[in-house]
Amino acid sequence: YEGPNYIHNNLLNNTNNIQVSVSHESQMNTTKKQETNIIGGGYVGGNYWANPQGTGFSETCKKNIEGFCIEPYKVNTYTDFLPLAS
Repeated sequence: YEGPNYIHNNLLNNTNNIQVSVSHESQMNTTKKQETNIIGGGYVGGNYWANPQGTGFSETCKKNIEGFCIEPYKVNTYTDFLPLAS
């Protein structure tokens, strides 16, 4: 497969959330669309970034009315531009 991988609508609840080794571009979100996401919200876009202590990015970020974090989440060399929020 030569196209980009879209990694979205996942609940990632661990201390080290991602390690990716790919030869082509991957994206940590998809275009925003209205449907139920992994945590029960009304929109799909990015991922839910949690940790066992309850202090993960998605658990503590400021959110907008659609249920996304206002700020993007950067992990390694990747950016989730539509991270899900609690």
